[in-house]
Amino acid sequence: MSVRRLLSALFTLSFCFSLAQNCVVNGVTAFAFTESESYDNAVIEAQRKLIVDCGGGVRVSSSSLYSIQEDETGKVSDTFNESISLALSGLIKGFKITDVTTELLEGGQIKTTLDAQGKVIEPVQSDLELNISGLKEKYFENDYLEMQLASNMPQSYVYVFQSRDGQIELLCPNQVQSGVFDENGIVRIPNDRYKLKVTVDDADLTKESNTFFVIGSTRRIPYSGDGSVMGLINWYDNLPSKGRCFATQSVLYLRR
Repeated sequence: MSVRRLLSALFTLSFCFSLAQNCVVNGVTAFAFTESESYDNAVIEAQRKLIVDCGGGVRVSSSSLYSIQEDETGKVSDTFNESISLALSGLIKGFKITDVTTELLEGGQIKTTLDAQGKVIEPVQSDLELNISGLKEKYFENDYLEMQLASNMPQSYVYVFQSRDGQIELLCPNQVQSGVFDENGIVRIPNDRYKLKVTVDDADLTKESNTFFVIGSTRRIPYSGDGSVMGLINWYDNLPSKGRCFATQSVLYLRR
């Protein structure tokens, strides 16, 4: 089993809400070469705008959610995955798309324009805690990847996702690993029945990046998402509010 293009967003959130606010954003636009990816881009941009327009002290570092930028120190930030983390934090409730139009542009790109609404709220403090260890910041192609996850609640459940090319892929649980924390609140991924091998998918790239989303829950609710960002957010919203949490981890894959 391969895990591809792993990078976590590094970001700072500041919560200082006074009241939950109903918010509407109109005319949000995004672009991609497929209709589904263009739609997902627009959904995430709409969520970002809800946070920026109605979120008080929540700061989002970039308006370009699909840009991956590297600064002079070599640090890479992925603002697309930052926006997913904002939504998973429980900051947006009642998110609804109210109007969508698509347009084929010259050159083959798809333009999606939509209106959306939602309520920006202060997130509920969870009783569940989650920690990731064992991952390095950088891996070379064909290295093997391992992680250890720890929870303060033994026998709770963990779900490990990667965000890749705008799609959300479930890595664990799978056919050979249940994703249940043991009596000490520990689970190691992968277990001894399979391996996670680093690959760089695109032949013309020397490095690739993406994000792990590790989600803990005190109740087992099978992942029912369709691979989209909204599918992940809607599934997460059904987990018990005081018995769920998430963490992200930053990894960069390099070709020798």
